Amino acid sequence: MNTEISTEESQASLGTIEADQNKTNESLDVAVPQPDGTTEIMPTPPEPNPEKRPDKNPIDNVEEIQGDPVSGLVTDDPATQKVEVTLDVALKDVVIPGKEINGAGNTTGSSYYNFLAYYSDVKQVLQLMDDPTNQNAVFKDATGNVITKENVNDMLALLDKINSFDVNAGIKYDWDSVYNSEKFEKEDLRGGLDVVAGDEKASLKFHIDSHGWWGYELVGDTIIQAVMPDSVTNGLSNKEVANKYSNFFVIDMKKPGDDSNGKWYMLRNTDLENPMLYISADGKEALMIDVDFYGENVLADLLRQLLGLGGNITRELVPGCEKLNILFTHMHGDHVNNLVSLLADPVLKNIIHVYWPDGEPHTMVDGKDVIASVDPDRLTNMKDGFTLEFDGIPFVFNQIIDEHTPAGGQFADLKNKIQYSGDTLGAQIHLGGTTAGAAQLDSWISGAKKTIDFIQKNGLEYIIGAHTPYLNTPEFANWLLEACNYAKTQLAKDPNWSGLVIVENGKVVTPERMAEMMKSGLSDRDELNVLSVNFRNSQAPVQPEEPADPEEKEDENKANEQLKEDTVISTAAKETGKEDSMKTSPDTGIAIQKKGSVLSALMIAAAGLFVSKKRKQK
Repeated sequence: MNTEISTEESQASLGTIEADQNKTNESLDVAVPQPDGTTEIMPTPPEPNPEKRPDKNPIDNVEEIQGDPVSGLVTDDPATQKVEVTLDVALKDVVIPGKEINGAGNTTGSSYYNFLAYYSDVKQVLQLMDDPTNQNAVFKDATGNVITKENVNDMLALLDKINSFDVNAGIKYDWDSVYNSEKFEKEDLRGGLDVVAGDEKASLKFHIDSHGWWGYELVGDTIIQAVMPDSVTNGLSNKEVANKYSNFFVIDMKKPGDDSNGKWYMLRNTDLENPMLYISADGKEALMIDVDFYGENVLADLLRQLLGLGGNITRELVPGCEKLNILFTHMHGDHVNNLVSLLADPVLKNIIHVYWPDGEPHTMVDGKDVIASVDPDRLTNMKDGFTLEFDGIPFVFNQIIDEHTPAGGQFADLKNKIQYSGDTLGAQIHLGGTTAGAAQLDSWISGAKKTIDFIQKNGLEYIIGAHTPYLNTPEFANWLLEACNYAKTQLAKDPNWSGLVIVENGKVVTPERMAEMMKSGLSDRDELNVLSVNFRNSQAPVQPEEPADPEEKEDENKANEQLKEDTVISTAAKETGKEDSMKTSPDTGIAIQKKGSVLSALMIAAAGLFVSKKRKQK
């Protein structure tokens, strides 16, 4: 009987899984009695190498499990021979940490691929358990837990829910990864959008890349064509596919210990947006901040599910939410356009009430004024300081004039001490989080000062940006002021100056540090210390229709020359130029890549295939 175990693994980061590919354990010989009275040599691996074995959970510090991964025979009865098999896969206390790098040639969708690699590994564990030759085996996972087939099926059920964006996946924001938490200080793999999913049967901690689960369509850096079925992508551009079929993680934002009955969600889409949703304790009223422009075929159905209005567009209105208040931060289409599909929904159109910044131009979609199409009885113009009491929570509007847009602004949740900054502070990334024109620099400075005063006056502890999907430090507003003051100083020296300014931990970085960032990139954790603004020297007001609005891309040598001159143009995220398409694998029921190099890090052991999961068409 030969029970030698050979393990092939993904090269991708799989949380607690980090074994070598094509690894065969060297063995010690153990004599095993056979039914005919003879003996057979059964190999037993030596003591595991702690440097190779993922026994320490990178976040939860799971204690290392000592002992042989495979034990010898424990009974003389061949029918009940037991072999203990230790897997290189964790099934309990599972963490898939964030190791993605922003910039520097990062693989788009890397956190998604890491998730899929773990998904595939768990499927292979099930195949191993189903193998008749392993019917008497006792399985232990990489952290030493005895694992049953039920455990594996429970984990697969959870992974299926996560991968299909099921609202019942039980995804919660991981407050231990907030910038001011104790665990954040101690554990350097925390930071950005870390979440916890599941229940008592199966649970998983994983990271959602700040650059987008499927990438960033606005700069052409997206894999959405690869993960959607060919039947819906044929003939459509990336933008068209993203607008229709991007999806949303429903993330419960409530802090542990908060026993209030209301609900509070982040609807983090698969690109770079994160509308917020509150639902009252009695379920009769809801409040939403911005509505995105991705996932127009998905959002209405999702909202009806969350608001108790039925999850299918053909259903008649059932008892549930009676009023959906939608508060808009500003006019740009990536925050507003989905209002068109929501107002076209036969259920939602009857409960929507729009709150619009007073003096902000209306959003135009296909030549039509979206805001003007709202019934005047369902439209409120918000002036600076406007307050809406919702389910015991005061929401206050802080208007920022002539900055990112003419009259947009921010909202404060005074109960949870959070500022929703919209785009007034930009996204948090070193590649150019926002764009400001020299002609509006004084407005940016006054806006930053007004924001800082607003934060201090209301005792706000966190900022969530419209493209920054986590609880950020309120110091971010001070960093914006630092960048703007630096730009003003440079313009005083040289009226023709323009360029990218990066602030790190409150100080403008040197050209050398900027060059290092551009060369090596930054992790989501490192980005928490950064703010960047791309300053353009133009007398015309800068009103980008999309966030970041990156400059034309420069090659690395030219960028380095500009860095030395302190006149860097933001490169933002580069287009991938990859052509990806997927075909279904009969071995795992997941999917394999037909062409392209996006998934080159995901060689899977059982079949040696690249994997991804096809999305369902809505």
